[in-house]
Amino acid sequence: INLLECKAASQEGMIALGEHTFPGRLPESGVYPPAGTPLAVCVRMERLRYGKEGPEGHWSLPGTLIEHRYAGGSLHSTVQLSDGQRMTAFSERRQEIEPGEAVQVWWKEKNAAIII
Repeated sequence: INLLECKAASQEGMIALGEHTFPGRLPESGVYPPAGTPLAVCVRMERLRYGKEGPEGHWSLPGTLIEHRYAGGSLHSTVQLSDGQRMTAFSERRQEIEPGEAVQVWWKEKNAAIII
């Protein structure tokens, strides 16, 4: 599981991950936390993708591919984001991207859980 530190960016539910903002979902309480409240975004490894460019309609962040590690028949790839946080993506095949290259890492909003 990837846990990214972030903050509530506004009382309209925007979430700030470094210099990037994304719309958040309304918590079960029905009230968004005040701006500046520390939050975490949780994304499972198998829901995370990366490549040279991210597709439209997804949460996307710039980073650098750090490493590929094989685990049985799968590949775990680590990406360091521009703010220093790291995310690990799970894949069954290797991409034609080498460690040290710039990438976009992305996921669908529905695949992210916001933790208050």
